[in-house]
Amino acid sequence: MPFARWLSYLWPVRVQRHTGLHMDLELTWERGRLVVNSANANQSHGSLHRIWEQALADAEVPARQVGKVLILGFGAGSAASILRKMKGPTLHITGVDHEPVMLDLARAHFAQLPSEHLVLITEEAFRFVRSTEATFDLILVDLFCDNEPASLIADPVFLEGLPRLLQPGGMVLVNTMRMTDNGRRTSALSLAALRQCFGTVIDMRYEEHNSVFMGL
Repeated sequence: MPFARWLSYLWPVRVQRHTGLHMDLELTWERGRLVVNSANANQSHGSLHRIWEQALADAEVPARQVGKVLILGFGAGSAASILRKMKGPTLHITGVDHEPVMLDLARAHFAQLPSEHLVLITEEAFRFVRSTEATFDLILVDLFCDNEPASLIADPVFLEGLPRLLQPGGMVLVNTMRMTDNGRRTSALSLAALRQCFGTVIDMRYEEHNSVFMGL
C-alpha cells in the first residue's frame, strides 16, 4: 500500500493538482481511496460515489433491462464503475465530459480506458444531446461546477432533448445539489422543467444537500 494511501486514513493526502477549463481539480487519497475533488465538493469516487450507489439502487437499476447508458458529466468514472458492478463489464457506456483534464484523470488513475464497451467523448453536454442520433436505456446527468449544479440542468430546451434519446421504457436520473441559494434555485427550476418533459418525476434526496431527480 503506498504511504500516501496509508496516511490518508488519518487525514486527506493531495497527490496532484490540475487546472481545468472550469475549475481546479485535485487528486487526493481519502480513507484509503483515490478521489477527485474541486475546491468545495467531491467530483468522483468520494461522497458522490455514495450518492450514485444509493440512487441507482433506489431506481432499481440492477433489476431493469439496461444495455446502453449515457453519462453526461462523466467525471472520473464514479457512476460508471458502479453501473459496471451492477450490470456487468459488457454494459455499453458512453461518457461525455466537457473537461478534458477530468477525462485524462479517468484514463490515468481509474482504469476508464476506451473500449468497445466504453466510449469517452470530450464535448459539451448540450451540443452532444442536440447532435447525437444514438438512443439509450438509461441517461445520467451529473453536471456541476464545483458545488454548484450547472444552469444547463434547468434549461427546458436541454431537458426536452433527453426523452428523444431514450429507448421505450428508458429512464433519466439528474443529480443536483441544494448547498447554496443558487443551487436551490437551479434545483427547483430543474425539477419543474423535468415535470414538463416526463410523465413521472420523483425527487430522491440524499445526505444533506443532494437530490437525484428520476424521470420516467
